[in-house]
Amino acid sequence: MNRRNFAPLFGFAIATSFVACTGAPPTGSQVHSIINGTTDNGDPAVIVVAAQVPGSQMGSLCTGEIISPHVVLTAAHCVSPDTVGAGAKFIVFTGAVLAQGAPNSMFLPVMETHYDTMFDLNNPTAGHDVGVVILTSPTTITPIKYNRTPLPQTMVGQAARLVGYGLTNPADNSTAGTRREAPTKLASFDSILLNFQDMQHNICEGDSGGPAFMMVDGEEKIVGITSYGYQNCPVSMPGTDTRVDAYAKFIDPYVLQFDPPAKAGGDECTSDAECFPRSCQDSGGKKICVQTCDPATPPSGCPMGTMCMNVDNQNICAKPPTGSKGGCTLAAAEPVEGSAGFALFALAAIFGGLVLRRRARA
Repeated sequence: MNRRNFAPLFGFAIATSFVACTGAPPTGSQVHSIINGTTDNGDPAVIVVAAQVPGSQMGSLCTGEIISPHVVLTAAHCVSPDTVGAGAKFIVFTGAVLAQGAPNSMFLPVMETHYDTMFDLNNPTAGHDVGVVILTSPTTITPIKYNRTPLPQTMVGQAARLVGYGLTNPADNSTAGTRREAPTKLASFDSILLNFQDMQHNICEGDSGGPAFMMVDGEEKIVGITSYGYQNCPVSMPGTDTRVDAYAKFIDPYVLQFDPPAKAGGDECTSDAECFPRSCQDSGGKKICVQTCDPATPPSGCPMGTMCMNVDNQNICAKPPTGSKGGCTLAAAEPVEGSAGFALFALAAIFGGLVLRRRARA
């Protein structure tokens, strides 16, 4: 794919200022998102991540998704200073339409942000376009499950669903700001990226960081994070997502740090909520919190007091049998840049194209 013909779907510069970082498109403007999508009022955990450098009259916007009470999943380029400017301040908006007069209760303060520092702004096809936004206080919005298990090739051709706040008209920045959804199909994938295409719908600037949903193990989960697509968002060309399961080792530590589950891997459980982000599954005649692991790659990432074991033909973290020795500590997160309090990483995913639209910020 020729890099000159596509651009990461970052944020475009907003022609109006944010009011205390909670502003919106000009009054009377039409706001939509996702090419040929429809208004989506059914995904409250899909939200806006907005940023503004203090003193600037322009800001940037991204889509994100709440995956635990404190943690919002988004794209790396949504929180990278290379795309939103050093010192940018962040805010999360939870409403369906970002518009003037939205109640303050829809705006959530942000404590810090982090991103995979292996992400290369000039080479988005190399992957690593994953980041997180940490909320100052926990939200009561029900989190969305994200896929943590490898996708089988049989998923190709199956139905998917895209959600985002991005442009519906790539030539008109005012068409962003409404949460919309669109059906599509998984066209192909490799070890780090997913391509979605159905010749009728597509992602566009501003949808960056947003989720691609598919049915996995009988329930809808986030399988991808919107990363980049072709300029002008043609429906005849695929949009590309970061593959979530490939970066679970980056995502999981933030969820476990800020929202530790009531039950650890290997503990008996009654529901997925007790184990989140793990799942509560039947194993050996009882239900336990299942955390997959790789015994060939020490440390396996199992919580203290558990070890990587093969149970029912699946490698999971489980409590060792009585009398055995073992156990391992929780693996550390991959190195990330960030700081306590307000992170200095710029958000840049919902308003504009990474390559061309970024010029509008000058």
